[in-house]
Amino acid sequence: MDDEAVAHLARALADGGLGPSPWRMPPHWWDDAHPERTANVVLLLDALNFSFWGSPRWRVHWQGQDRDGYWGLAAALRHALDGGQPLWDAAFLESLDAATLLAGRDGVEIPLIEARQGAIREVSRGLAIVGGSLLTLVQQSEGQVGTFIRLVAEHFPSFHDVAEYRGQAVPLYKRAQILVADLHGATEGSVGDCWFADLESLTMFADYKVPQVLHGLGVLRYTEDLEAVLRSETLLETNDAREVEIRALSVHAVEKICAALRGLGSPLAPFQADWALWTLGQGRAWPLPYHRTRTTAY
Repeated sequence: MDDEAVAHLARALADGGLGPSPWRMPPHWWDDAHPERTANVVLLLDALNFSFWGSPRWRVHWQGQDRDGYWGLAAALRHALDGGQPLWDAAFLESLDAATLLAGRDGVEIPLIEARQGAIREVSRGLAIVGGSLLTLVQQSEGQVGTFIRLVAEHFPSFHDVAEYRGQAVPLYKRAQILVADLHGATEGSVGDCWFADLESLTMFADYKVPQVLHGLGVLRYTEDLEAVLRSETLLETNDAREVEIRALSVHAVEKICAALRGLGSPLAPFQADWALWTLGQGRAWPLPYHRTRTTAY
């Protein structure tokens, strides 16, 4: 890790050159009159929010524009919702076909379609158990992020994201943490149904895109051997030491960036820094490809 690059990036964030985008923008969907519907749709969104990379690239066409990756997923859900499909309803989700919901352009199938079908069923079953609303778990957590993440992982096991590194458990919980941040963004942080008291306890969301950005900005440094692996787009297995190191060091790097921001008098929570870095990574070429691990964790 390069401390000088950390300081430079912190200054750029403090100067306003980089910043998180608002959550409430299309193709995201929300319904202020029905917060329970908003929460359930956000749950479904993040239950399906993993492993978009592949060739040819999966994409959907929405409002005159092709969208891929996460924004393609959000657009696919928005298209279904605008068409009258109640994606917040547990009973409806029980029979929802993932291939139809996530149909891509030119017949390209989204990766891990069977796992996504399983994720939809899991959301349906989990919601049914908690009375049809994710807000039940928000209320049970009493505004505590850690409690909510534990409850989510218990009721929706695919959100459990604990890596193993040299015999040690490494809890990362990418999708469970981003669920908290997305609920916050969807409700604009209002004190009420989706309010959390300790959002600053969220880490960055350890995926494959933000580490690529951190490396491209000089914050993360890789060995020549690792660079060769990434450049060749070699598949890393889940819990490969290199995969866990990339994810965990990205979390550490963002914590250091946020500490530097506090020192500059421009505090930014790690999840907000993540949003800014992830947004920066969209549509730009970077020196190295991102690491490739086919997983439902991220």
